[in-house]
Amino acid sequence: MRRPSTPIVTHTFAAAMLAIAGLVIAKEPARSLDEVFHNPPMEAMPSGYWWWLYNNVDKASITRDLEEFRDKGLGAVLLVCSGNWSAGKLPEGPAFLSPEWKELYLHALREAARLDLKVDMNIAPGWNMGGPWITPQNACRWYLQSELEVEGPRSFRGNLPLPGVNDGYEDKRQLGVANQVRVPMEEADYRDTAVVAFRVPEGKTLKNTREDLAAKAARADADCFVPPVKVMSVPRQPWTSAPGDVAIPASQVVDLSAKLDENGMLEWDVPEGRWMIVRTGHRKTGAKLSVALPGQEGLENDFFDRAGVEQMFEHTGRMLAEWAGPLAGTTLRAYCSDSFEAGYPNWTANMPEHFKRYRGYEM
Repeated sequence: MRRPSTPIVTHTFAAAMLAIAGLVIAKEPARSLDEVFHNPPMEAMPSGYWWWLYNNVDKASITRDLEEFRDKGLGAVLLVCSGNWSAGKLPEGPAFLSPEWKELYLHALREAARLDLKVDMNIAPGWNMGGPWITPQNACRWYLQSELEVEGPRSFRGNLPLPGVNDGYEDKRQLGVANQVRVPMEEADYRDTAVVAFRVPEGKTLKNTREDLAAKAARADADCFVPPVKVMSVPRQPWTSAPGDVAIPASQVVDLSAKLDENGMLEWDVPEGRWMIVRTGHRKTGAKLSVALPGQEGLENDFFDRAGVEQMFEHTGRMLAEWAGPLAGTTLRAYCSDSFEAGYPNWTANMPEHFKRYRGYEM
């Protein structure tokens, strides 16, 4: 991905930027606290949202808004182009990234530069990161699993059952936005990750009766009003064995992934005993860019992996920076993603590689 000669920082670096700003302030001639409070330097001034709802703006209104922002003491604005969630539809302006919209965008940057204002830009035509250019393989993903018990010794050749397209997940809406689409499996972009098998201990039935398993697996879908501690803390706590748990040593798990063909056909010489075959895969959640501009609806991108984020930046970020020219990295200061109404995705195609890198052992 080509990048502007002057790099654009992201909000990830806000703390560092504030620290640098503090150093700059400290080097200024000594001023009283009262004077600094009433006349703060530009880098200490607040920022505020600047919504272009349905892009219903023109050059005159852009100039007026920015002059009012500057007059009221703002040092920066966060420009968000989106639809309108709660108050009904408004008249529409130019389409996002169209030549007409580009003229308004460049006018905003030039006026901001004239007024010594910084502009941070929401990177998508809606609240999240996503759009019609996000391909299914780079969209938010859920993992799915199916099981099949076989008995050996025998030569097994057959299609493994596909997981149900919504197995383990609830159909919910958050902030009025559907976080999944109920589609047939053939439209869900299902992709296999791994197939493993393990011997069922003699006299045991593998049936889950533990209420905490769904939380440990993070498969029960949540919504944006669930506290993060409830979503994240349970899977991070150590697993404690309970009476009736059947522990399978990792050394006894057989990796059959290479024996599964692209059509889901498995060929395996099953050893003696009862064996459980577990097929793990993933599918797009179907979560869409929320509160999108008309014509800009599309999939939410996979932000767990670089490829999904790069696809988003390649389509909008690079274009916005190139259009800005010398104002990129100066007036155009940062990119932002407003929020994530993405249905709590829990998988990405490279999850096993990420897991081994961070945890130090095979998933």
